[in-house]
Amino acid sequence: MVLGKRVAKPLFKNADDIGGAGSNVVKGSDNVAEGTGKFAPDENGFYGTKGLGGSHTRNLPGGDNAAQDLMKELTQGATKIEQKGNVTIAHMPDGQRVVYRPISSSDGTPVVEIHGKGAIKEQKIHFVD
Repeated sequence: MVLGKRVAKPLFKNADDIGGAGSNVVKGSDNVAEGTGKFAPDENGFYGTKGLGGSHTRNLPGGDNAAQDLMKELTQGATKIEQKGNVTIAHMPDGQRVVYRPISSSDGTPVVEIHGKGAIKEQKIHFVD
């Protein structure tokens, strides 16, 4: 799929791409809520700065590479990974879903969305260049 100069492609070829070869589940996801990885939420649980939506819409720099890095970081410990076209959906043990879309419908940027109550505050994080 091509939109402008950007080419949308799946983030993971298969579930084994999260957590290393041979496993689609990675243990040790405690760092997600604590923000001890490359990305850390603020004191209110949000990543980045407020975007053009409600308070749940956030912006982070870095484009698609940063979006993919955050997705991989947040989905450590996922119990199930689904690939639906270019959209990747990770189901977490606490019931949350973490979704990666290489091109958002609102502004065309890559986006990572956190849905449902759990370890991570619900939000949509757009990765602007």
